[in-house]
Amino acid sequence: MVDKVTNSGKINVMFFISSYGIGGFERVLKDLVDNFDKNRFSIIVVLCYPFYKSKNISEKMRQKYFRFLYWNDVERCIINLRSPFQVHVILRLVNVLKRKKIKVLFFFSLGMGTFIAPLAGKIAGIPVIIRTSANLLDGLYPRIFRPVDSFFLKFIQKIIFPAKYLKNEYIKNFNIDKDKISIIYNGVNVSSYSLKYQTNYIKQELGIKGKSKIIGIIANLIPVKSHEVLIKAMPSVIEKFPDTILLIIGEGPRKSYLSTLVSELNLDNKVMFLGYRSDIAPLISIFDIGVLCSESEINPVALLEMMASGVPVIASRAGGIPEIVKHDKNGLLFSEGQWDELSQCIIRLLVNKKEAQLLGKAAQKYVRDYFSLQGMIDNYENLIINLSQ
Repeated sequence: MVDKVTNSGKINVMFFISSYGIGGFERVLKDLVDNFDKNRFSIIVVLCYPFYKSKNISEKMRQKYFRFLYWNDVERCIINLRSPFQVHVILRLVNVLKRKKIKVLFFFSLGMGTFIAPLAGKIAGIPVIIRTSANLLDGLYPRIFRPVDSFFLKFIQKIIFPAKYLKNEYIKNFNIDKDKISIIYNGVNVSSYSLKYQTNYIKQELGIKGKSKIIGIIANLIPVKSHEVLIKAMPSVIEKFPDTILLIIGEGPRKSYLSTLVSELNLDNKVMFLGYRSDIAPLISIFDIGVLCSESEINPVALLEMMASGVPVIASRAGGIPEIVKHDKNGLLFSEGQWDELSQCIIRLLVNKKEAQLLGKAAQKYVRDYFSLQGMIDNYENLIINLSQ
């Protein structure tokens, strides 16, 4: 077993992620490393960068990724993955695990990292291996890999699910020891999203008229986020509220497709693609409504951020979203893919300002009570400490 935490020692923890974009789980990793108690934990972060999957990513975006996942006070190791079958990558990770005397390997189940991390941890003899499961069952790796995934689950001491929905899906599809399972929801710093920003200045900077209604979405431009549903909903909204502007925050391979759709619907002057932005909280402060229209989700950080800001939200009923948004209580839900239903929800909140305000306040309180950043940090720290005893 791992030594207990004492005044004279720390628990050596490795955070491992295999990704190449800045999305919800990268932001969770950032929050964990930023906020873990460095007096109790010695941390190293390993980024396994899959070059074979990032061919369409610009060098500028690559640099943003590596700058985002960087810490002055935490060691970071980058392992480049040229193909999904590079055995020496596993051996290199084993070497880092042994050299750094890692006692706890904490890995995000994303792409090939789902298999690389537990295998390396087993070979290196790591006492505690913790997996946080971000994979939808057939979403981030082919179905053929499911038996392999099931095999590697045996090496893991704890599996963290950020939503009951995903936990239930895995229990139905895998033979998982329920004692290995914990649920820890993602959390956000509500105080940072509750600040008062100079909204007029932000609008002016973006070239938006002061009285315009602003609908916002924060999501990478990838198929699963279904931006086209929101774009198709906009003509009906604009017909009733001509000054409405849609802000799309995020980058990804679907930019060209979505831009073409915007032009086809004659929305060029009504939709703004802002790309990746680091100033999320100030931008959310100018939203009249926040939207998430994904076809599948687990525990979306962007949705929590909008709710933490007191912005009324509308989201699809996909995956774990109903665990966050309670219809007619702290937001509105619509059926996945139904852009006409979404447009009706948007119009409803633009017409009924008082209802929108009440939903926003209820959303902010709900996130503060159940999805706080400190609560998430405490849960992860306590889990690691308990497993290390």
